[in-house]
Amino acid sequence: KMLGKIVALSDVEGTIIEEGIKAQAIMDLEKSLLAGVKMLSELGVVSVYDHLNSSWEIAKNDILEDEKYFGRFFKDSSTAKETGPIGQYNVIFEALKIHGKEFAKLISAIMLNGVIGGKYEVIQNEDVVTSLFEMSNHGINIGTYSGGSDILQEAMLSHVYLPRSNLFGHITLKDIVTCGGGFHDKKEFGNKLKADSYLAAASHFAEQGQEMGYWLTDSIGEAQACQTAVRSKPASFNSEMKVYLIDRKIKDNEVTSEGIIVVPKFRYDNEI
Repeated sequence: KMLGKIVALSDVEGTIIEEGIKAQAIMDLEKSLLAGVKMLSELGVVSVYDHLNSSWEIAKNDILEDEKYFGRFFKDSSTAKETGPIGQYNVIFEALKIHGKEFAKLISAIMLNGVIGGKYEVIQNEDVVTSLFEMSNHGINIGTYSGGSDILQEAMLSHVYLPRSNLFGHITLKDIVTCGGGFHDKKEFGNKLKADSYLAAASHFAEQGQEMGYWLTDSIGEAQACQTAVRSKPASFNSEMKVYLIDRKIKDNEVTSEGIIVVPKFRYDNEI
């Protein structure tokens, strides 16, 4: 055990903060695009609004039935369809990342502007924020790893307030991450659904004399990918590396056959 050299890496939206910002950005873009087409239809420039609107609804249904899109968040398509708009639009974003990369970039820009401008509210998950604060106080470096850019992560976490300031006067989670494990994205480590991305993360921290000891996420696909990496090369991680999947729909803690710890709320137990 090397207290002070351990890194707790966490996802951001859905883990540290509540889901919703990405979904709001997609819905805002969707409304704008459809409104633009409707305006052109009314002006007589095009006459495809009704067809486009119905085709888009069919496309969204097809996306929710495709495992390569819903598999990051849900065990089956019926669960994806039964979830609310936020969950559904998160799945739709997975399709946009593959087939509409320019739209995905536009959505990220809308998210950033919405957070900075105050249009999108950042709601923090107090259990995770409090635990990360406690871990930091015990000498564990806190880092984030998200699909969103470093700038977007920083903007979000600048609105996440700690239970109280720490010894260094830090008052937001952005402060702790900046001075700890840092902000990381898929451009640096790779696709979070691939085991290699967690090996890249572990290698990055090892070069700095640190060990990756935690991964926190609300995505089952990401939890499985990380656990696969840990099992394939355990020496790359802290000997007591823990993968946490936060599932707020369950009541009690569970441990999967793969060794993933599934919890309704995350609490730092100081066991590592």
